[in-house]
Amino acid sequence: MSPPLRRASLALILLLGAACSEPAKPAPVLDERHVITVDGTTVRYNGQLLDWNGTVKDWEKVLGPASRDEEGVATWDDLGFFVFHNRGSPHPTSLAVLFGRSRHSGASEGTPGHWPAVLFRGRLVVDGTPVHPGLALSAMRRDCGTMHFTRGYLPTIYTKSSAGYLLGLEFGHDESLTEFSISAQLPPGGSPQ
Repeated sequence: MSPPLRRASLALILLLGAACSEPAKPAPVLDERHVITVDGTTVRYNGQLLDWNGTVKDWEKVLGPASRDEEGVATWDDLGFFVFHNRGSPHPTSLAVLFGRSRHSGASEGTPGHWPAVLFRGRLVVDGTPVHPGLALSAMRRDCGTMHFTRGYLPTIYTKSSAGYLLGLEFGHDESLTEFSISAQLPPGGSPQ
């Protein structure tokens, strides 16, 4: 091997070595003090039932006081989730857990005002399957049949129905998981059950 070729080979090996030695991103640390489990339509926070027939005030007995409750959305800024309830009705209709801030479109600007100040860093288990920020859209496309989710009205939304509720996984335009939600489905006529 000629000296110039040997130097080029050595330079390439050094460059590849430097690229391969870049530290890996650390896995997100889950805060085990905050565990949400969803079994069918039953939702529990740290083992305590969040009763859909209760009120947001009942949920606050389990979750602690909401940081804010504006226009039918109660938000827990320090926990990373929010609850929709119809204006004028104290009953929860939807729970959403925020995992990321990437919107469906790269053209979207800003974030919705009801989003919590921090992302959920606890553990979420849906029908026995862990849901976490590392869940990639490509894995969802591959495994959605085993998780019983199907593609929704956008290529970044996956849903499944369960006893009058709609469970959803929303991914951002960068294919990262943004949100998990469980919502009471509206019957024909449009008002909650």
